[in-house]
Amino acid sequence: MFKKFILFVALGLSTFFASAQNHCETDAVNNQAVKKYPVIKDIEKQLEQQMESYIKSLSKKHLAKTTADTVLYVPIVFHVIHTYGNEYVSDNDIYKCVADINKMYNKENADTTAVIAPFKKWIGKANIRFVFPTKDPQGKPTNGITRRFSFMSTNAGDLAKFDQWAPDSYMNIWVVNKFSSDHSSAAAYAYKPATAAIPFFTFYDGIITVANYLNSDNTISHELGHVLNLDHTFGNTNGNGTQSGIWFTNACGDDGVDDTPPTKGYNTTGCIAGALYDTTCARGYKVTYVRPSTGALDSLVDYPDTCNAQNVMDYTYCSKMFTIGQTVRMRAALNSNIANRNNLISASNLSKTGALAPRIDIKPIADFSQSTYFVCKTGVPLGTGVTFRDRSWRDTVTSWNWNFSNGASVATSTTSTVANSFSQTGWATATLVATSNAGSDTITKKQVYVADPAGNQAIGYFQEFSGADVAQYPMFNYFNNDWKWELANVGYYDNKCIRYQNYDTRSGTAGLALNTPEGDYDDFFTTAFDLSSTPVGSPLNLNFFSSGAFRSANFDDMNDTLEIAYTATCGTNFTTIKKISKADIATVGTRSEFFVPQWQGDWKLNSIDLGNLRNTSVFFRFRYRPGVFSTFNFGSGNNFYLDRIYVSNMPLGVNTVELKEKGMTISPNPTLGNSFISVDGVNNQEVGVQIFDVTGKLVYEAKEFVFDATTKVQIPADALASKGMYIVHVLTNDKTLVQKLIKN
Repeated sequence: MFKKFILFVALGLSTFFASAQNHCETDAVNNQAVKKYPVIKDIEKQLEQQMESYIKSLSKKHLAKTTADTVLYVPIVFHVIHTYGNEYVSDNDIYKCVADINKMYNKENADTTAVIAPFKKWIGKANIRFVFPTKDPQGKPTNGITRRFSFMSTNAGDLAKFDQWAPDSYMNIWVVNKFSSDHSSAAAYAYKPATAAIPFFTFYDGIITVANYLNSDNTISHELGHVLNLDHTFGNTNGNGTQSGIWFTNACGDDGVDDTPPTKGYNTTGCIAGALYDTTCARGYKVTYVRPSTGALDSLVDYPDTCNAQNVMDYTYCSKMFTIGQTVRMRAALNSNIANRNNLISASNLSKTGALAPRIDIKPIADFSQSTYFVCKTGVPLGTGVTFRDRSWRDTVTSWNWNFSNGASVATSTTSTVANSFSQTGWATATLVATSNAGSDTITKKQVYVADPAGNQAIGYFQEFSGADVAQYPMFNYFNNDWKWELANVGYYDNKCIRYQNYDTRSGTAGLALNTPEGDYDDFFTTAFDLSSTPVGSPLNLNFFSSGAFRSANFDDMNDTLEIAYTATCGTNFTTIKKISKADIATVGTRSEFFVPQWQGDWKLNSIDLGNLRNTSVFFRFRYRPGVFSTFNFGSGNNFYLDRIYVSNMPLGVNTVELKEKGMTISPNPTLGNSFISVDGVNNQEVGVQIFDVTGKLVYEAKEFVFDATTKVQIPADALASKGMYIVHVLTNDKTLVQKLIKN
């Protein structure tokens, strides 16, 4: 009865669209995978042979029924990847989703009554049920739901598939907020067995969906069909998505299942007659019956002349059914060892996962969110507050106990939500004890930094990341991973600075989805600067030294960025003043090893014009975003270093001169005492020397006669009154040379 199924790998984007969409990315992504891993085609053939063998093994009696009688149980787990937004779906939403899936797969959905007459006798009952496990991979109690805070939720793709449970034991589904630009038109996507069998893709086997579609338009039922080796009803010939009216314009497509007649595929938001009763491709559709027991040809079977627009694997948004042929093929996929799908339904796996055991009552996992991370203390201007909200999960919380440090306005509370403020600076600690009828759990977070807007630094202050000064620069590792700001024992000149740890020590593909920098960002903040004393219209610049490298020799692989912003409202809002990327980050080019600056020439002075910013309390935020070029390229970035952050009112050009101007040398530099200037090509003339501090004030001026290149002009130690950076001008007959000089 069932002819050969022409497979294609739904690699990445077997997409079920959110609204009427113009394309599906299945073919494009599949071609990318097959090009990189041609063996996928061989696995497809192997799978098809196994499925044909399974179908032939069924008796004609069974084929005449909707499907075989034995119920196949599949353990299913949901991973909610979130930032505590709308994607933080409730357990009940997930339970409802699975209940609706089981109704659809077992012909229990009430709207089968609305299936049009030609297809009523072809509605399939798969006898496949998706069940929540009661044991996690470590054998610990679970309700089959995990949650992870990650900014990947808003930039999702394969690399957002955190915490995957063994895909040969659990069917994994990830719920996110929004896909990345690579998948922006998708509502969800899945991997088919032939692709999931490739070791690289094993780490991504499962379904990923936008939260809005968790309980919408049978999206998950559709994607589970792909996981169980179903194609779209319109096949892969309509992959470019070109449309004419309500249907795709390509030739009539076929999914290889006899009782789903060929169709162009429909992209419409309702069950309109033009879709339900279109006969363009299906009129006179007859297929020779193949006797399963012998493989012999029998008589022709006359299928409905209209397309099966109400099929779950179509795009009409009025899906109500699978066909008998589709349900048999899904059961065949579950009985195949390709991608270990057969282990999912094995008795040993059902026992190991506790999939058939009654759901147990387990204590909650305590968690909470906060409205902001950076605030100013109360009692001074611009003091702001933080709202803490219970986000505990796995069981219904019935009581809460909070404790807060740092002179919190609400030191303790027993409500689910707490609005708080703090009178003491530094890292504020929040502790929540969440209790349900099954027990209690406790979580403590130190994620709120309370700053002092009155502790302003003046122009001429240098942040050197040494001593007690370090505590005034809060570093935030939001992603809680290896990519983060940290102190480093290296620097522009005093062996102390701040480093963004961006070197990926992993090799190969193992575990890449478990910990990736893509979508991450991490911040650190300066202390407050008082910029009010500088007259409006005069120069004002934010300056810092940086040093960085690529890890990949391919320039295109590097997509890290450093974003500098300021807040004059204690974190209420931020204004971006500069975004640095690519070559401006990698000051030394490519370094395959863990990069550490070796000398001052590895550093670059950055200077940012602050315009007319003249507020009394300004905090600067440095946000680093590591990046991943593509699914097949990891770890393209390397370490990045910052040192000597300061504000000056010198002209911008003075702050951006190169470390060593050609034709002029100052040695030693940095200096603890006297320094000497050497000028090339200057003979028998008088030169002028002017030295300015970072405020633009002239601190030293002299004239000296230079006989030849061996003449050295002295800068006496007492010319530099204090530690810091100075700008040295040497005036000759025909030019002015400018260079920086550091006094230690």
